[in-house]
Amino acid sequence: MRRNLELKAPLSDVLAASRVAHGLGASDLGELRQVDTYFSVERGRLKLREIEGGIAELIFYHRPDEGAARWSDFWTSPAPDAGSTKALLTAALGIRGTVKKYRRIFTWIECRIHLDEVEDLGSFLELEVLSTGDEIDDQARMAKLVEAFRVDVTQASYGLLRGFASALTSKG
Repeated sequence: MRRNLELKAPLSDVLAASRVAHGLGASDLGELRQVDTYFSVERGRLKLREIEGGIAELIFYHRPDEGAARWSDFWTSPAPDAGSTKALLTAALGIRGTVKKYRRIFTWIECRIHLDEVEDLGSFLELEVLSTGDEIDDQARMAKLVEAFRVDVTQASYGLLRGFASALTSKG
């Protein structure tokens, strides 16, 4: 199991956010397209992430729905045969929904910065601070990112991004 502190917020200007990431000295890992297929599970969330031109992975995580920055405990496993994995999990669990996105990824001091353009939902900034085991340090890195990107924390919550949850449910 790994742990991170994450925050997602609406993003009005992807190019400006890219400039902020570069200004922080973040490493630009490039752009990719990915499809996340969420499966119906009783607790937590289970998704198959397919990356165009890359190896898919299964991701299971626990994270509260409320609050701006939230702790998430997660597990990952490669899924080299995405088609078979998706067919098996669909038969066993059913699909809750699918999210398609174009993502630009930056890294900065054990943090991932995602600039996402999500099909049918809009643009989002996602910040993930990989836990070092020192919550004060983790929270300080998140605070630095929130300040740099000028995130309005009143808008940074899945609770306020109900469209994401609605779209996920309706696409299943």
